[in-house]
Amino acid sequence: MPITDELLARASCFDIPAVEDVLSHYRPAVHRLATALSGRAKTGAAITRQVLLKSLGFVETWDDVAKVDRWFYHQTIISARPYAERPPTTKADVLLPAGASADPPSLAFVKALRDLPHQQREAYLLTVGEQLSPRSMATAMDFSLEASGNHLGNAKRTLKSIAGDHHIALELAVATTYAMLTPAGDETLPLVRSAINRHVWPKRLKVLGALVLLIAVLGGLAWGIRTIYPMLDI
Repeated sequence: MPITDELLARASCFDIPAVEDVLSHYRPAVHRLATALSGRAKTGAAITRQVLLKSLGFVETWDDVAKVDRWFYHQTIISARPYAERPPTTKADVLLPAGASADPPSLAFVKALRDLPHQQREAYLLTVGEQLSPRSMATAMDFSLEASGNHLGNAKRTLKSIAGDHHIALELAVATTYAMLTPAGDETLPLVRSAINRHVWPKRLKVLGALVLLIAVLGGLAWGIRTIYPMLDI
């Protein structure tokens, strides 16, 4: 389901089906990016659960599609950084194309990608893997267009110097492999549904309680006015 302002408005009012729809929308991108940044499938799944659960604490702020896009991408990047510092062996890396474990150019390219400074690697995967526009990439990284563009340019120059004439083919292979990291089902969502209820229902009850209190106060004022007004009239 596409994300709309109307859907976000319902979710921010603690409509549970709307919250689930928002998480279902963002989960594939979070999973792809988390898995690619960490280099491991299990780690990517764990980061995905972490980000989805954390998002429940910000439901009330979901009032703009671009802002919510930025939140999910940026939180995924931040959450993956500690794991990205301990990458897997190159042959076990999720970004290594299938059947390329004995291909020296592919191994060298993925190894060089992992060796990039983390901001260059993030800019590269957001652009080549996630296919974000320059502006969306900059927003996801919380950088200016110029700064994020510099990180991307430096990454591409470094990788091109490693890959040489194979650069375009190897980059396409990484993009294809990245796309295959999209999860097949919604196995993560059942794990967070109970958390949705734990987070959302108390807030819904809080809003309901405030509404009941307001009605009681207004009723008390109305009763007071009806009681005092006849006395003033005399």
